[in-house]
Amino acid sequence: MPDNYQEFLRRTAPTSALAKAELDLLSQPPEPPTPSSLDFAAGGAKKCKKGLACGGSCIAPNKKCKRTLSPTQAAYAEAVTTSAPEQEQVPETTPPTPEDPLDLPAEPETPPLTPEQEKDRELPDTTPKTHQDFIKLAEDYLGDTLTKAESVLADLSARYAEAVEEKDSDKLLALNLEMMRSPELTAISNKVLEVTKPDSPEYQAASAAAANLTVDSSAVTEKLTEQYYRETMTKVFALAGNQGVDLLDTIKYTRDTPSASQIERRLNVGKLDEDPYYKTRDIFHEAGHFVEFSNPNAKAAALGFVKERATGELTELSKMGYKSADPNAKAYPMPAGTASYMGRVYADGSTEVLSMGIERMTNQFSMNSFMADDRQHFLFTLGVLRSGK
Repeated sequence: MPDNYQEFLRRTAPTSALAKAELDLLSQPPEPPTPSSLDFAAGGAKKCKKGLACGGSCIAPNKKCKRTLSPTQAAYAEAVTTSAPEQEQVPETTPPTPEDPLDLPAEPETPPLTPEQEKDRELPDTTPKTHQDFIKLAEDYLGDTLTKAESVLADLSARYAEAVEEKDSDKLLALNLEMMRSPELTAISNKVLEVTKPDSPEYQAASAAAANLTVDSSAVTEKLTEQYYRETMTKVFALAGNQGVDLLDTIKYTRDTPSASQIERRLNVGKLDEDPYYKTRDIFHEAGHFVEFSNPNAKAAALGFVKERATGELTELSKMGYKSADPNAKAYPMPAGTASYMGRVYADGSTEVLSMGIERMTNQFSMNSFMADDRQHFLFTLGVLRSGK
């Protein structure tokens, strides 16, 4: 060992435990070899340029020798290993296992979806909510049948509006006959009336519902028989996809003016001296109110339909030619060619839009003239009826 190295150790020994231990080791005479000391130096003493070997490696701040050491060797090893800077102790962590889960709130268990729920989740919401939605529903349902009739409808509608403006009753009568006989319009009405055929599922379901109605004796006459009422209600229920059936219990006579009561769950047929042909129109009209009662979207859409068509603000119905109307009855003024009564709005937001539309769908001829003189009203009414399918 060079003298200058020992001199270096002597100078640094007072302030370095490592230098002092190595100086003490170099200053002592060689010890007799022992198994432990020989083993300590075996295999690597010559390779450790500074310090001592332990087995096949050297003693270092991050290595400890587990063999038996002499007092001098032990002092050196202690000085080497304690001279390393202290490292921050990182607590040991054990990854969570299924038996030792993280302390988190458990996910709520939900039952699996039914096939119907899975199907609904995959489909967008297409429920009609506005009058435009219901009109679109009707247009989609009619498809090519409507497309083929568009030019005829446009022509008849234009001539009808002109006759109304001129107040030419003869021209209006001739136009109504032309509408009734139009093959293109008849194709539309026949398609709509398919559900009223006795072999259709809609008719059979409606017939079962009508059979559960109570037909009060107050409404029965020689011509207006119980069977007549059940057949009429079957037809209107079939058209409406049984909308409103659950809200109606009784058909009866209470006063001459036909009416519908959601609270009393009854339909008042009105005057009993009418021919069944005309009475059917009254019953369809009042049944239309039950369709609206049962369909909140249709009710709101009908009000939107009225407001869009209105030519002014809500006012008393009695000022629109209905002098005998309830003083509290309100209506929006309607444009020429539209019955003023269609603008009526009730306190709960109900209207006459659906009722006045459905009353014109009692037969093919009435429906043909309806679609020609008010295409939008016809399509809106049909869309609401089809929404129950």
